Formats: sequence, C-alpha cells, structure tokens
Amino acid sequence: MQNHAVEFIPAIPDTHEKIIQKIGNGNANKLFVSFEEPFWDVTMQWLYFLSKDGYNRYPTAATIAEGGRFILCFFLSGEINNLLAGLTDKQIADDLLNFLAKFNLKELKVRDYLVTRWHNDPLSQGSYSFFKVGLTVDEVNSLRSPINNKIWFVG
Repeated sequence: MQNHAVEFIPAIPDTHEKIIQKIGNGNANKLFVSFEEPFWDVTMQWLYFLSKDGYNRYPTAATIAEGGRFILCFFLSGEINNLLAGLTDKQIADDLLNFLAKFNLKELKVRDYLVTRWHNDPLSQGSYSFFKVGLTVDEVNSLRSPINNKIWFVG
C-alpha cells in the first residue's frame, strides 16, 4: 500500500494513509530443497552449518521428512537475501550444493527446489511488516478502526 499498488476509491482517510507510511516492510525468503535421500539424521528438526572460512550463506535449515520426501527449508534474510535476489532458482540451488560440498557430504541428489521471492510480489513487495520507531500505540489502534464499516485493516 505504501507504493500505491492498491488504489482505494474513494480514497482512505489521510489519517490512515499517514499511519500506513509509518509501517516498515522487510524481506526474507525461503529456499526449499528436496533430496532423493537425506544426508542428515531424519530425527533432527534443525540443521546448523558453520564453516571455517566464514562463508555461511545458508546457516540454518528446518528439516521436513514426510511422505517419502526429504526436504530442507533454508531461511534467507539480510545481506544474503539481497545477494541472491538477482540469481535464478537454479543458480541458487547450485550455490547451495557448492556450499554443502564444503562439509564433505556424500553426493547429493536434488529432487526439486523452490525459492520464494516475496520482494517480487507486486502487492506485498516483501515478506513481513514492522512498526517503525516513532509509531505510537494510539496510531496502531486508530488504524484498526473500520472505514465506513467496509474496510478493516487487520493483521
């Protein structure tokens, strides 16, 4: 809404618009990789990767092992998220495999992969919102008030 991708006719009140401008928007994504077989103990819920050279693009992964699939969900945020934004899904998956190779893992066979790209979504342009410094509780409560009993901001 801050970039006016959504247009309200009639326009929302200025009070609501000013408060909306005080809400921040951040970007985090996930990389899901499905492997033919796990290289980790499937009873583990999380994996943490630490490398000696400090190259830690993919430090944390949640494990998902259901229905014969072995999936890792890597969380991409901060600087790495910005670096990977210009790469294709295949390039990111290849980069991940190069990273994992540092851990002397057996040959990894990838079944499939998916990268979320919330920053490219024209309506959200990110994956989360937050209250910027200076936004007051009264302003947040004011934003919760309905507009003409037709529009409610929730979440």
